[in-house]
Amino acid sequence: MIVNWLLKIDEALPRSLRVILRGVGQVVFCGNAVTGFIFLAAFYINDAMAGLAATLGAVSSTAAAIALKCSRSDIDAGLYGFNGTLAGACLWTFLGHTPQLWLYIVLAAMLSSMVFAFMTKPSALPFTFQIPPATAPFVLICWIFILAVPAVDHAFDIGPDVRAVDPDLPIPASSGSMPGAGSAWAGMRPALLIKGVSQVFFADSLAVGILILIGVALASPRGALLLAGGAFTGSLVATLLEADYHATEIGLYGFNAGLASVAVGQIFLRPDTRSALLAVLASVLAPLVQIGFSQIFLLANLPVLAAPFLFVLWVVLFIAGRWQRWRPSPLEKPVEPA
Repeated sequence: MIVNWLLKIDEALPRSLRVILRGVGQVVFCGNAVTGFIFLAAFYINDAMAGLAATLGAVSSTAAAIALKCSRSDIDAGLYGFNGTLAGACLWTFLGHTPQLWLYIVLAAMLSSMVFAFMTKPSALPFTFQIPPATAPFVLICWIFILAVPAVDHAFDIGPDVRAVDPDLPIPASSGSMPGAGSAWAGMRPALLIKGVSQVFFADSLAVGILILIGVALASPRGALLLAGGAFTGSLVATLLEADYHATEIGLYGFNAGLASVAVGQIFLRPDTRSALLAVLASVLAPLVQIGFSQIFLLANLPVLAAPFLFVLWVVLFIAGRWQRWRPSPLEKPVEPA
């Protein structure tokens, strides 16, 4: 019943608005406009300007895909919107807030669509298999912009986000920085899984995390469980490894694990018991990979972003021997305009 309700609202929207909102929804693999609207509201609730940056990114990346004459079905499904959405929010988080930032957001979002189109071409990569690009365009383009923009435009300073000003946060700290075993376990409260979810949108916010889970649950209750469970598992593993306590508390070890759990447990593999077990494996591996990547990227003063999620996703899919995307719900299918 909820699925039919979502589809009716989705189809009733003008195509341009529907595609933009689907693109925002695809940030967590939900190709429907209602979820996209809830996600966009979460961005604005956390920070109105970050919401505007995410909106500009979604519009710019989608417009670029249309201009490049990319697959109409992929555009309609929102697959050219989510990397731009994330790019906009990311650059707002990690770069200084100057007027020219909006130009960089537009450029980064458009480039993310070009990279996505390149990675989805059958002959684009010299491999016998094709890896799903997922958020790789967003990660690659944002790394380039975070490094290049301050070097060529001295009006930019490091953004206010804790992950930018203190790159040591995502790295396991010595036991001396821990508040003690008792308080550490006390910190593993249910709020941890919510903040782990909210960090998908670069937010340390219970309200944002709850809205994301509501949006995902409307499209797929299984997806919401996988996202919440993966985020909690990632935070739990980080705590057991005595990773930086503050980073764990604000959910930095949860979002990659949550995304990996959903991607493996429902999107890129058939949603069954086997994929659920692989989702648990992915959510355990994600914080381990994030700890290692953090130490490497610290040398360049770069945030890991969604790189651990991508690495774990590709490794698990390679092990499973399945690279195609599984679309279990009609909400994942593009609706042709009337």
